[in-house]
Amino acid sequence: MFYREHGIAHFHAEYQGQQATFTFDGEVLAGALQSRTALHLIKEWAILPTVIRAEYRGNYRIWVLFNDGVESSVDFSDWLTGPVFEPLQDPGYFQRFFLDGGTVAWPNGADIAPETLYEQARSSKAA
Repeated sequence: MFYREHGIAHFHAEYQGQQATFTFDGEVLAGALQSRTALHLIKEWAILPTVIRAEYRGNYRIWVLFNDGVESSVDFSDWLTGPVFEPLQDPGYFQRFFLDGGTVAWPNGADIAPETLYEQARSSKAA
């Protein structure tokens, strides 16, 4: 996905020869699909979890709030392995996170998929 290169973030869908462009909220930007079932499935798929707020909570923990209201303090320490995550082991660098593309990211390009954070946040709430 090249969300920075052109306009609003979107995706394309095709069903039975009909084409449409959608936002990640499931709204039609261009084109049309006549099937109500296809539109329902696209809308359901499009509403992916998105981090809308994040706050540092000490050590390698960040409190995250998602677009559907799910919130939790997530421990990132298990994910800080491998070359791209190595700089994050420095607590000062870890605290330089910001929100980008609906998830938590760092200046070196490291990030954790929002779906992964969402799953972690939901399981933390259940525990």
